[in-house]
Amino acid sequence: MNEVILDTDIWSEILKGNNQHVRSHAARYRLYYDHLTLSTITLMEIVSGLRRTDNKHTIQLISEAMQNEKLRILSFDKACAFLAGEIYASLERAGQRIGYPDTMIAATAIVYGLPLVTGNQRHYQRIVAQGYDLQLDNWRI
Repeated sequence: MNEVILDTDIWSEILKGNNQHVRSHAARYRLYYDHLTLSTITLMEIVSGLRRTDNKHTIQLISEAMQNEKLRILSFDKACAFLAGEIYASLERAGQRIGYPDTMIAATAIVYGLPLVTGNQRHYQRIVAQGYDLQLDNWRI
């Protein structure tokens, strides 16, 4: 089993524990790796989402889960920034924009050479269709 980078939707589902397919894939993955891999952009999206909610119980549960989980956080560096800019411009020219965060997460996955696990296949397939070497996996199925 290859190491993967988790998109924000999958990491959120792991934290919540609601999706049986995601839980099963995550448990299998943990047999091979003692950590889950995220981008700094995913971390930002999760923290932002927590700060927007008024549900203190949810904030506490997810914050505790994030602290207890072994995480490998991949930095969004200069190579990621350049590639994300290229991808964003390519999608914009094609009329297929998906927004900066997803573009940045995809660039991080490509630069680090890791498949991206996401339930948001439609957005990320647009990047693949533009010729970028983004490998996708979906733990929701």
